[in-house]
Amino acid sequence: MMHAVGVQSLSLDIKEKQKQALSRMLNITDSMEADSNNPNLVPQTWKVLVYDRFGQDIIAPLLNVGDLRKLGVTLHLHLYTDRQAVPDVPAVYFVQPTEDNVRRICDDLAEGLYESFYLNFSCSIPRPLMETLAAGAVSSDSVSLVTKVMEQHLNFISLAPKIFSLHQTSSYKALNGNASDTQMMQTIEQIVDGLFSVLVTLGVVPIIRAPTGEAAEYVARGLEARLREHLASRNNAFSETAPSNFQRPLLVILDRNVDLASMLAHPWNYQALVHDILGMKRNRVTVEMTPEPGKPNPKPKDYDLDSSDAFWAENSGKPFPTVAEAADGLLAEYKREMEDMGKRAGGDSLEAAAGLASLVDSLPEMTEKKKRVDMHIGIATALLQAIQARDIDKFVEVELDLLSSRNLSPQERTAFTTLLSEQSKGLVEDKLRALMILFLAKDSISASDFETFENILRDAGADLSPLQFVKQVKAIRNLKPVAGFGGSTGSSSSTFSLFSETLKNKATRVTSAFHSTVRQFLPTAKELQATKIVDALMENKNTPEIENYAYIDPKVARSTGEVPRARAAFRDAIVFMVGGGNYVEYDNLQEYANKPPGGKQIMYGTTELLTAHEFLEQLSELSKVV
Repeated sequence: MMHAVGVQSLSLDIKEKQKQALSRMLNITDSMEADSNNPNLVPQTWKVLVYDRFGQDIIAPLLNVGDLRKLGVTLHLHLYTDRQAVPDVPAVYFVQPTEDNVRRICDDLAEGLYESFYLNFSCSIPRPLMETLAAGAVSSDSVSLVTKVMEQHLNFISLAPKIFSLHQTSSYKALNGNASDTQMMQTIEQIVDGLFSVLVTLGVVPIIRAPTGEAAEYVARGLEARLREHLASRNNAFSETAPSNFQRPLLVILDRNVDLASMLAHPWNYQALVHDILGMKRNRVTVEMTPEPGKPNPKPKDYDLDSSDAFWAENSGKPFPTVAEAADGLLAEYKREMEDMGKRAGGDSLEAAAGLASLVDSLPEMTEKKKRVDMHIGIATALLQAIQARDIDKFVEVELDLLSSRNLSPQERTAFTTLLSEQSKGLVEDKLRALMILFLAKDSISASDFETFENILRDAGADLSPLQFVKQVKAIRNLKPVAGFGGSTGSSSSTFSLFSETLKNKATRVTSAFHSTVRQFLPTAKELQATKIVDALMENKNTPEIENYAYIDPKVARSTGEVPRARAAFRDAIVFMVGGGNYVEYDNLQEYANKPPGGKQIMYGTTELLTAHEFLEQLSELSKVV
């Protein structure tokens, strides 16, 4: 396939783009030009920020309290809390356009809580709600308090430069249950709102590809209609002329049913483990701390993980053994720096005095580094305890073997029976996940074998309803086995230590368990089904996997003929999974994008980021209604 030469690539840093948009929204000073690239810029207008729950969730990963202060925010309050009047200060509202929110704003206007109101909605506000807002302001004689009403198109949550979520809970259940046509279209419309917001924030109109006959196509067609309507309007957010050598990105919209196994497989990469085991939500994770002998149990600690942490940015997508080794190196580096600073500050010489001054100057930086070291060591310890207690490494290895071929060999049958039968290996849910992967991965399994596996889990108290629903999906959709993206495992090149001497007094048992029970293997990188599809679409390959994918160009006038297609391979892509996604898919797409010769950028988004447990809950609920 031909590749475009000399084309200008798009910046797919959705987190930075959304942060800049929020900064512009909060800078309400007319005489001062918003400059989101200058964090030291302090607007002269101090203000109150009022948000609803979703607005808070959008802001939290992007702007901390210090950032808000620099942008002139003196108070930040929830819309539905009891708020005191501050009549001499303007207020910036950032909320979703719902009837309850609009009525609450009308109440605030009637009470004259603030000097002026800057009303910002996270997505397009329907005309009936705008009329409700206008009627409320007129009835309370508070129209003069409303300075601006803006549609910000920020109806999504950026978690990292190349990953976002629409935070639409139970989206898989909503799209695969017995919802009415009206409910289904409401769900799809919400997805369209979120995706449109992402594209406005990026400032691009992409080429859209989606499988026909799926919920993904309904989303794609709805998004096409929204883009065409917006492009034809006077207030066009995409009106800025792009450079002549700019290549538009590809937007690939996929349906979750294209690959269910990826939602169930046990992860082995750092970020995916933190999400699946520790339940990371919007970049925050709560870790139960290991008690020291003779001391009371310590309180759980909350950690915020994002791309501003260099260690997290570098290692979040790497296998856990590699990260453990890097954590050991991070701790050793900190210890070495502290020792060097101590040596320079020792003695009575002038050099020692200078060293002491340097030590004082470096204390804030070293304190911050110590916090980061403690955070990753604490998280690694919690992960290690779970891996040890549940034999997660064994499940990872068995699942990779299952997915590496389409037939169940006698050896695999014996090993799988042993894995399910041993009470000391894993939670019942871990075993259910493995059984569902077996079902999805293999072409043919004898009825007697599968009944044996089911009975083992049933006797152990497993709820098999998620499996029953997946059986229905596979039968109705004639799903092909997902084998082929697994791989053999290779040993790590060397044994490593998770913790250095300074922490062994606190975690000797955990460290010992790591070496004795956790297999130090690094799974061979293979492409998941979503990644295979994305590769075929970006490279314009002619493969059976994408032969039924619609090609949509919102910039081309509608016609009865075939839409002219781009011939050059795409360098940039936005991959959106309808019905839920996870960090396993995200990591796999990033590995593909970074493969030699490189040069690709891939952003991943989904209706909601789900752990395997959360996905199983939706499958269980669906089994009762379908």
